[in-house]
Amino acid sequence: LRPLELLPPRVQLQLQLQLPRQLPLRLRPQTKPPLQVRSQPKLQQQLQPALLQLTYLQCIGNIIGRGQKRKTSVHADRVIQRKIKVDRRKSASTAKVEIESELGIIISEQTVRRRQHESGFMGRVARKKPYVDKLNRGKRIEYANTYREKPIGYWNDVLWSDESKFNLFGSDGKVMV
Repeated sequence: LRPLELLPPRVQLQLQLQLPRQLPLRLRPQTKPPLQVRSQPKLQQQLQPALLQLTYLQCIGNIIGRGQKRKTSVHADRVIQRKIKVDRRKSASTAKVEIESELGIIISEQTVRRRQHESGFMGRVARKKPYVDKLNRGKRIEYANTYREKPIGYWNDVLWSDESKFNLFGSDGKVMV
């Protein structure tokens, strides 16, 4: 925003006409004594940026494009997206290290997470499911077919129990993808 003196004389005159000499403030009910109004120079100094913005931009809202600029380019964003697509379980810290070594830019882990979210990759807990390859699939179908044609009386002699799960290797902790 430019100071008032640098504006064309016509705009200066318009702004001076728009600034009131005194603004009555009614913040409290009429029964209480009225508040004192600030002096005009102080008020003019406070209203000047808003009036200039209103004059030139026809709005008083925040201007788009302010704030810190993006650390990553469009190319770097695509590299981050590609790294996450290849391995969904890759953490932001490992992706950050790889990107810094490849592209030579220094970014934070939070920046990597932001770019992931912008690309539509949110952190989710992976569903627990058994690994079924072709050999296991064939064995499962063969097992099911052996018991498929059994009569109903056969199943009366079967002892049904609740399943118990035992981990032989490691734990079943949550895996983020």
